[in-house]
Amino acid sequence: MLNSDPKQRLTAFEVLNHPWIKEDGEAPDKPIDNAVLNRLKQFRAMNQFKKVALK
Repeated sequence: MLNSDPKQRLTAFEVLNHPWIKEDGEAPDKPIDNAVLNRLKQFRAMNQFKKVALK
C-alpha cells in the first residue's frame, strides 16, 4: 500500500478491498505496551536526518 513510486501504488478501491483493511475493520482493544510507546516517542523526537538514515 505504501509505495514511493506512484505508478506502483494501489488505488483507493484496491486498498479498501485489501485483506489488511477488510479483515476485522477495527483496531484491537488491547493497550500498547509501554516499551513500544516509549520507542515510538523516541523515534518521533529524532531529527529528519536520523529517520532517513534508519530506512
